[in-house]
Amino acid sequence: MFWNEEDEQIIINTPSNFSFKQNLHYLSRSTNECLFLIKEDKVRKAITLGEYTTLIEIKERDDHSLVVDFLGDTRPLSIKAREQVAAYIIEWFDLKTDMSTFYELSIKDPILQKAVTKFNGLRIMGIPDLFEAMVWGILGQQINLTYAYTLKRRLVEQYGRSVMFEGKQYWVFPSPRDISQLSIKDLADLKMTVKKCEYLIDVANLIDLGLLSKEMLLETKEIKKAEKLLTIAYVVLVHGLLTMF
Repeated sequence: MFWNEEDEQIIINTPSNFSFKQNLHYLSRSTNECLFLIKEDKVRKAITLGEYTTLIEIKERDDHSLVVDFLGDTRPLSIKAREQVAAYIIEWFDLKTDMSTFYELSIKDPILQKAVTKFNGLRIMGIPDLFEAMVWGILGQQINLTYAYTLKRRLVEQYGRSVMFEGKQYWVFPSPRDISQLSIKDLADLKMTVKKCEYLIDVANLIDLGLLSKEMLLETKEIKKAEKLLTIAYVVLVHGLLTMF
């Protein structure tokens, strides 16, 4: 079992080859990040559960577990919602991936050995929300990382939602529905290219209309099949073939 509850906290078990410190260091790579806040070896993040937004704080309890606190009055009342929060964190920190075989092989490799020693416990930090992940890929195309973070902040603060806690605003990423209803003209103030605006709106429509979902991609279980699904969904959208569905 990956997680359980103690009092009003969520306790998440972590693998032996996981370092919370290493992953926080990776998350700290930009000072312009707008979707979470790292302070004093803790990370705070707002997570949307349907129409409800909860604010969590994650910290390390010991070498084998994390503690999740709900801040303010945002603790979900239903166990199902708290399960969603735990699942989000587990995916965000890539806690289900078994890294033991990789470490066994890498420690014997003269090139990888230095990297796995220096970054021991680092995971492939994920973006659990499909729309956010795809938008981040679009925003970062052909520009430097610093400007990509600036574009993300503009998009989030213009069209996202937020919760206030202790005088600080915590943002959540816009939903596909939020963006699908916009025009290129609406996005002009964000100062991104017309093509990026088009891609953003197109992807939002794909997901909002049910032509693409995270579950669909995971069910393919193959990269090539997932790539084909993405291509077909996009062709259907841009050629106005929605009456087929």
